[in-house]
Amino acid sequence: MIELTGDKYIAIYCSIIADCLIILALCISTLVIKIFKRRTILFKFGAVSITLMYSVCLSEALKESLLVNWVTPFLILLHSFVSTVGLIPVAFTISMEIFPLDHRAIGSLTTGITFTLFYAITMKIVPLLMVKIGIGGTYFIFSICVTFCLIVLFYILPETKDKSLQDIEDGIKGVTRSEVEIELMLSNVTTKN
Repeated sequence: MIELTGDKYIAIYCSIIADCLIILALCISTLVIKIFKRRTILFKFGAVSITLMYSVCLSEALKESLLVNWVTPFLILLHSFVSTVGLIPVAFTISMEIFPLDHRAIGSLTTGITFTLFYAITMKIVPLLMVKIGIGGTYFIFSICVTFCLIVLFYILPETKDKSLQDIEDGIKGVTRSEVEIELMLSNVTTKN
């Protein structure tokens, strides 16, 4: 932020604003997850996120022409807010709903390890990328990665909102069950317990 704004005190205020925005975004995200479908959240907020990342690239490229130091920090703060409202919470929600019951433990473990590994790699690479290719270049690389991931998810990710774990598992496996089969399965489960 100091590099972006050119002023240490403005950078401090931007950091405080960022922290407050993240807290507000997390509160809003609980409502967003509750109200909207998972795929809708993922792809709409993903599209806005990608647009904001490309906007950061553009604002950095045009920084000399814009003659305004606040455009890029504003876009970065807005991107952080949008990601925290939609993308991050829905990613964790989907990752906990998508695994079949038989493989939930190993799936959750694998997801946790993968997330931690990618997060650590990202935290180590970002400072290097910022030094080598700048903020605009770093955001450009990440926007390409997010675009690719969303395209892949568009084709393979089922909707999970308001579906039971069995419905999600059946949808992934391509199994269709009648109401009678579902009732029979549920009665067998309750009888065993």
